[in-house]
Amino acid sequence: MIFRPLVATLLASALLGCLPTRKEIDTTWPDVPGRDDAGLDAPDVEGDAGEGGEGPEADADVVPLPEETENNDPFHGGEAETLEGSVTLVGRIGPPGADAPDWDVFAVRGEGGQMLRVTAYPTSGSGPDLAVRILRLDADGGVEWERAGDDPATPSIYRDAFLPGAGEYLVVLSDRANFASSPGGWRGDSGMTWQLSVSLYTVPPSIAVPDLPWTWTGTIPTSGFIQTATFTPVAGTRIEALLATGSSSSFDPWLTVWDAGSGSVVVEDDDAGGGADSLVRFDASGAPLVFVLDHVTVGGTVPPSLTFSLRALDPAVEAEPNDRAASAGLVSVGAPPIEGVIAAPADGVEDRDLFRFEALAGRSYALVARRMGGSASAVDPAVAAWRSSAGTARLAPENPLAFADESPFLGDIDARLIVTVRRTGPLYVEVRDARNVDAERDGVPPVAGGPGHRYALEVSTVVPPAVIDLGDVASPAVRDAAAGVGGTADVFRFGAAAGSPALFELSDLAAAGSPFAPRGWLADRAGTAVLLTIEPPARGSAEAFAFVGGAGGSLAVADGLGAGDPAWSYRIAARALVAGAVTETTVPDDELADAQALAWDAAFDGVVVTGTLDSSGGAGPDLLDVYRVVVAPGARVAAFTGPAAGDALDTVLTLRSGDGTALAGNDDVPGGESLFSSVAALAGSDGVVFVEVGLWGLGAAGSYALFAGVP
Repeated sequence: MIFRPLVATLLASALLGCLPTRKEIDTTWPDVPGRDDAGLDAPDVEGDAGEGGEGPEADADVVPLPEETENNDPFHGGEAETLEGSVTLVGRIGPPGADAPDWDVFAVRGEGGQMLRVTAYPTSGSGPDLAVRILRLDADGGVEWERAGDDPATPSIYRDAFLPGAGEYLVVLSDRANFASSPGGWRGDSGMTWQLSVSLYTVPPSIAVPDLPWTWTGTIPTSGFIQTATFTPVAGTRIEALLATGSSSSFDPWLTVWDAGSGSVVVEDDDAGGGADSLVRFDASGAPLVFVLDHVTVGGTVPPSLTFSLRALDPAVEAEPNDRAASAGLVSVGAPPIEGVIAAPADGVEDRDLFRFEALAGRSYALVARRMGGSASAVDPAVAAWRSSAGTARLAPENPLAFADESPFLGDIDARLIVTVRRTGPLYVEVRDARNVDAERDGVPPVAGGPGHRYALEVSTVVPPAVIDLGDVASPAVRDAAAGVGGTADVFRFGAAAGSPALFELSDLAAAGSPFAPRGWLADRAGTAVLLTIEPPARGSAEAFAFVGGAGGSLAVADGLGAGDPAWSYRIAARALVAGAVTETTVPDDELADAQALAWDAAFDGVVVTGTLDSSGGAGPDLLDVYRVVVAPGARVAAFTGPAAGDALDTVLTLRSGDGTALAGNDDVPGGESLFSSVAALAGSDGVVFVEVGLWGLGAAGSYALFAGVP
């Protein structure tokens, strides 16, 4: 260990403690010593021994490294320490608290296409087993991008991370055990010290691709390292890139394609974790491309053999496999159809074909799948529209219309879905055989598929359906309509006062035996976010509740089976609820015995309560609010939450009887994209119902609006 005079250490600590950021410092020898006291896996360090010296014997030349500034844990009440340039500093993993481990967090601002290199090792004999997480957060504080460095074979960290775009990235360092959710294994003490180096540099073009097709086989020798390859294709070339390894347990591949012209990520794939291959397809812009061969997990000490291959694809023919978002085939709007095949089920798994195209917000598209030759017994296409959730590989419905099945009213068009896009970006089109959809619904193995099950998929723009104005729902609005043909949804727009609680009802009016499944969904005024869905039973009705914005909102209704028929009619109704206004009292209300009583005039449907919750800093001072209502025995009590003061909390609602028995509960409204809750239940013989409002998870705080009543 390098000797550090006590006085110099204290002086340096005092001076550096006054600096708001870590400026770039000299990292040549002897400031960055090699790993000489905690293992053999530290990188070699080159440096100058200094004038008249040959090595670390000249203790007087040693300048103490800067120390971390505590509390630098923004995830547990602190503030990340900002680093600029190439920085080396020292610190320790402190003792964990009752609700938080000691995470040391540093903020680094980088540009897209740069490499962020993080190295760290223990500097005490009984030091920590280090791990690092490199994160990028979205505007709401959620993790939209992450790279982990955690090799259980050594206590040190070596991690390169290719930055997908300009912005602030967080380097989170701690003992490996401290990233566990349970505090039972958290570690930390005064002797668990570390040394950390963070630097940014431009990615070197390590492999030059001459032409397509092309294959490279090799290894990435250093744990935590990444490999890059560069290629400049002809504009419009449809490219497939495959990164494969036979050992996903030690090297779970992550493949990123970065366009140097636009300075952005074209596509990436981590196989949703746990897979042996990463496969992506995309149309090249003609700018130079950087292919980043990265990984999700680090394990073992023997580097696995990797195979990376590139090839050009025929844009008119489906390329398998194409059942995941990153490996989806490409289809162009208005271009000739692309041909595909629904293959026979393999090992009880059906063949689903996924395609994508760049869609524009507010524009309507027709997704059409036609069978190619043969009869309905050969192939019965069905289509669905999906989009990717932000920061994940998970797909979510673009609208709650499940899929468009065979439409006998459209001649040779076997399936057509009209979708009006809510957000600009990639839209995914899934083609399946409708009989396999039925089999999935019935819980039986898939039955359809084979070489002759050919189809053609075409995407085109269409004129969106006219919007029907329901007016202001301060006066109840009721409208009878018929299901649009071929997956077309009817759109209704309405107005409402700011923060209005409202009730929506959808009824199936079709004749008995009609193959009709009406489905409605409530969105904001612009139609960009689905708040909830309504699905009545056959020939029945269903209700839903929500707070709507000041400008009102929109309702869309379609046949959930996709076909539609003018004879299949439905009724849509909407009305604002009349409610009194109540503010949560300052008296503790987190127990049934302390519940705040709510009451309303007979002319009202209920009350709207404005309250607050706080689960920040771990346990939080206000995890639950409890309210008490008294209604007629057997009356139906409804409760639902919404935003207040601009906050959008992740609420949880529970209704309890007078003796505390749970009657019903809800976390997130089904079929919606908000994190608010809605629940209803019948009151018991005493008419007492407790309404509990809580938060999901720890760390949130803010206001909410709650409706409670008997609408």
